[in-house]
Formats: sequence, C-alpha cells, structure tokens
Amino acid sequence: MTRLYSFKEGALDEAAQILDTNIHLDRSGIISALSASVLLARSVEYLDVSPALKETMITRADDALYLGSDHAFVNALVARVFLNISGEDSKGYELANKAVLLDPQNPYALNSAAAAQSILGAPKEAQILARESQKFAKSQPNEFWFDAGFSLSAASAGDITAARNAALQSHQKMRSFRPALRWLVAYSYYERDFKMASEYTRRLKILEPDFHPSSLLEPSYPVAILRQAGVIDRIGEVLG
Repeated sequence: MTRLYSFKEGALDEAAQILDTNIHLDRSGIISALSASVLLARSVEYLDVSPALKETMITRADDALYLGSDHAFVNALVARVFLNISGEDSKGYELANKAVLLDPQNPYALNSAAAAQSILGAPKEAQILARESQKFAKSQPNEFWFDAGFSLSAASAGDITAARNAALQSHQKMRSFRPALRWLVAYSYYERDFKMASEYTRRLKILEPDFHPSSLLEPSYPVAILRQAGVIDRIGEVLG
C-alpha cells in the first residue's frame, strides 16, 4: 500500500501491473477497488483522460462493488474514482457516505467523504472529515496519504497555514511523494516564504528534473485542487 500511494518513479505502473495480473483472484472486491484507484492516480499524475482508461476504471469499480458492496474500504476507494469522473460525482458521494456508515472510523471512508464534501462546495465540512481521517490513519504505513488529503481540504477551505503544515507532515513521512512537494512550493510562494519555496523546488527537481516554479502556472500541471482554491492565481502574481 505504501508503494502504491508513494508516486515513486514507476511505482504506479508497477502497482497497476501487479493488480492486473492478480485481478482473477479477487473474491472480496479489494483487488478490483485498488486497481481502479491506481488507474485513477495514474490518470491524475499523467494527465491521461482517454476514454479507454475511463472505461477500464469504471469496469474495475463496478466489479469491486459487485464483489464487496458491504466493505467500507471498497466503497471508499470506488467513491474516489466516481468523484473524479465527470458526470459520476453523485454516485461517488453516495458511496462515500455508505463507506462512512459501514465504518465511521475507517480513514479511507472519511477521506472519500471529505473529497465528496469538497466537490459539493462544503470546504469546512470537508476539512473536518479530513482531520478525522488523519486521526484514524495514525501509525498506518501510508499515513502520509491522509496528511495529503487534509492539506488539500484545508487549502480548499482557505486555511493555507494548516494546508502547508499538513503537506510538510506528508513530505516528512514520504520523501518521494511528489504531490506534497509541489504543494509546499505553491504554499511557500503563497505565503511569500521565498527561502523555503527555493528549498522545496530543489528537493522536487531531484524527483522531477523538468520542474520549475512556473510549471505550477501551466493549466495541465497536476495541481487542480490548488487551482480551484485560488492558490495558483495568487502565486501567479509572484511567478508571472
């Protein structure tokens, strides 16, 4: 799980291949749900919005629900997939709520519910749920992932200080997790902390050699939630 969510070079492709190879062993929906989740991560990271990938994601998500409709983890992962597919957000919201009802202390369920509230335009509620997901993810090997989720929820709620602190927590727990470093560069410029913006840029360039702070301003660069939160527009005043 840690490697799956780490975004290390080649990790997403490796995870997708392993899950695809073992999909026939799925009896509970977990492998199918993980497969759909990895494909979603690849879609976001590699900006792949092809119809073929979307169709595969939906197929895997539907298979997961068929096998594990009463499993909180399965519903939570599948919810995130539908929340990110155009026209399917209402289904994602329904599944996120179901996941929380099945297990109110499941960090994946709470994380999905937070994403749903954010998409619905309820950032404060999203931040509360994301904080709960952080709490219940303590000591999990991929704890950094839930810090990242809280960072995005806090940014959407306009709480940039909390967003930056959570992104730093995420980075400290998983140094190869590029999204957290991207956000730290953005948050640092947002708060006019140019010294740390330069330091986080240096660290990110080790993992992403072509990165430049101005990359954040490119419409295709994967910082969509920060763009929606107005963070990118603000730092454009400095970088533009």
